[in-house]
Amino acid sequence: RLIVDKGKIRDRLSGVDGEWVFIDTKFYERGSDKETVKGWVFNSSLASDSYLNNRRNLDKISTFRRYNFEFKGWDQTRKWEIRPNGSFKYQYYSYESKSERGVARGHLYRHKDLIIAYLEPKGTITEYFYFKDDGSTLCCTWPDYNGEIICVEPLK
Repeated sequence: RLIVDKGKIRDRLSGVDGEWVFIDTKFYERGSDKETVKGWVFNSSLASDSYLNNRRNLDKISTFRRYNFEFKGWDQTRKWEIRPNGSFKYQYYSYESKSERGVARGHLYRHKDLIIAYLEPKGTITEYFYFKDDGSTLCCTWPDYNGEIICVEPLK
């Protein structure tokens, strides 16, 4: 993401000090869009990776709906299997063959509306997810190789 304007607009939201920053995500919401997704975000130390990297700041998810994602990323095909207990299995493959290149397991955590996938036992973040306004469609923050944001409905 590219910071377009650090307007130095200091503010306090819900007791947190920070500043407003205008960003350009460099991604399109839909492939047919003419403009990339842009907007103002509130930047504070709570929004930093160091805050999110500390799992003690987050809520571990123990109940979740089942979701499966499979899409071509920038350099590989990615497959996510998210389970009802909040755990997940992540696999990635090369484009040339379906031979498995890697498999990882982990657990989902929540910070407000952000779902964070941590690899276990390493404790490193591998992905961020969010729900669309309908509350059940789950979206991955990394786009596919066409620049499309991937969203899926829960499995029945």
